[in-house]
Amino acid sequence: MNPKISSSYTLVFSAILIICHAHSSNKISSPGDFLRDLNGTRKGDNAKGLIELKKYLAYLGYINYDNYPANSIHVNDDFFDDVVESGVKEYQNFFKLRLTGFLDQETVNLMSKPRCGMPDNLYNFSPGHGKVHRSISARYRLVRAWPRDKRNLTFSYSLDVTAAAKVPMVAALLKWSEISPFRFIITHVYDDGDMKIGFKSRDHGDGHPFDGKGGILAHAFYPPDGRVHFDADEIWAAEVRPGTMDIYTVALHEAGHILGLGHSDDPNAVMYPHIDYGQARKPFGQDDINGIRALYPNN
Repeated sequence: MNPKISSSYTLVFSAILIICHAHSSNKISSPGDFLRDLNGTRKGDNAKGLIELKKYLAYLGYINYDNYPANSIHVNDDFFDDVVESGVKEYQNFFKLRLTGFLDQETVNLMSKPRCGMPDNLYNFSPGHGKVHRSISARYRLVRAWPRDKRNLTFSYSLDVTAAAKVPMVAALLKWSEISPFRFIITHVYDDGDMKIGFKSRDHGDGHPFDGKGGILAHAFYPPDGRVHFDADEIWAAEVRPGTMDIYTVALHEAGHILGLGHSDDPNAVMYPHIDYGQARKPFGQDDINGIRALYPNN
């Protein structure tokens, strides 16, 4: 499926869009759908849509029912149990919201915003992710670095990446090259890229289906996997426009993931996971700079 892209650019560059990865195979609905009637829901409630909330929280690393075998009877129902309350609190804590433990308006509003599909909390996931490092004072998260002898990264993209998307994509990579030790080099052989980029829709075979317009925007896999997918059902724009998702802004964020950075809870950071339609994020926050330098010191 070809992505829908709104653009006034005609100049073609070689480029990449690097998007983030969510670590649950459960299909989820867009938060705007299932959260609509859940405002005010709390522990002990039964409400239609809570099963989707559980999938959403698991998708982003806030709950893992495998850690609570006594609660396993509620994995696939609409009951707001202790596990959900704990996950909501974890979400609220990450984003510095009031720790109410229920779906108050502030929490619902933030959950409803489009975002990166990379989990915020990787502590619930150990296989394949490596150790997550975070200092007490820092807001950035370090997940996994490229090897020390790997500072030239090749990228390739599938045929569904259109010319209109390439200008802002390459601009995002060039920005990261200014504050990191990496050079980005195109290869025209798709399978040869350290990073392989494509637009995908719904269930696209990697175990992490997209949810259509809204909700999860994209995902990627940490070094050294390099597969990069973003949701073809979004309306992507090569410049900031109301009602569209800005390619440069999302690419800038997701390039940070492909280099090994996790999410930041600093709303001024490029690595903050939520972004609104028609919004552009200014690079880089000090947290982004501190994070990439901590991940790749002495380079």
